[in-house]
Amino acid sequence: MSKKKQKTDKQIFHRWVIIMVLAFLAGVFGGSFSRAIIEWFMNITSDVKINMELMLYLSVGFFMLVNVIGLGITFVFYKKAKNMTKKWDGEDEDVLDAIEDKLDIAMLPITIMTSVNYFLFGLTTYIGMALIELKVLGSVIATTASILIFVSALLLSVALQKKCVDLTKQLNPEKKGNIFDKNFSKEWLASCDEAQQLMIYKASYAAYKSVASACQILWLVTIIGMMSFDTGLLPVFCVSAIMLVMQISYFVEAKKLERGKR
Repeated sequence: MSKKKQKTDKQIFHRWVIIMVLAFLAGVFGGSFSRAIIEWFMNITSDVKINMELMLYLSVGFFMLVNVIGLGITFVFYKKAKNMTKKWDGEDEDVLDAIEDKLDIAMLPITIMTSVNYFLFGLTTYIGMALIELKVLGSVIATTASILIFVSALLLSVALQKKCVDLTKQLNPEKKGNIFDKNFSKEWLASCDEAQQLMIYKASYAAYKSVASACQILWLVTIIGMMSFDTGLLPVFCVSAIMLVMQISYFVEAKKLERGKR
């Protein structure tokens, strides 16, 4: 039994070494040849002119479209859940599950939209500020519009999230917490039963692993970008800082749980 285990461990180690070597070679290849590939691409596209002003207007329009669609989907599913709640007799568990499913779906577009908004706000602001310095007509209006879209979407998304949370609390009176309270997550988690808490813990750990993997990939991308695009150390530092905070937070929280402080 022990020999079989040792053999399996050895095979796993060898496979890990092979993966690391291949990843290293891929990184070296990417770093060595990416600049040449970029120069080749720039040569064949040198005659293509990018209209930055048009890109700004299209970005702002897409910014608006994403938020209208995202908030619209959230509102529709929230209204469906609310209408079903009004007709619910308070006993049918299948109906309750259906209502909660609709509330879960209602929260998803906001989550996706928020992440997309951060990128689009950065993109439109970056292009807009560059065009403002060049005194391009209309760039000030477009940049201001992107700021208004970002702020408005943030306020509306928070308002819709509060409505969804309040409806969930109406369906489950044991749930506690106010979305505007800084301790909302802590109070909400404490008001969940053991099964719900376990589900949250498992989902959080899965998210932790996904973010850890994503950070490693992004670190490699930022290293290649630093060597090929002269992006500097800031992107590498930001990704490394996220990894550091994540690892330290996990370690500290695990120790607290191990010692019974949570």
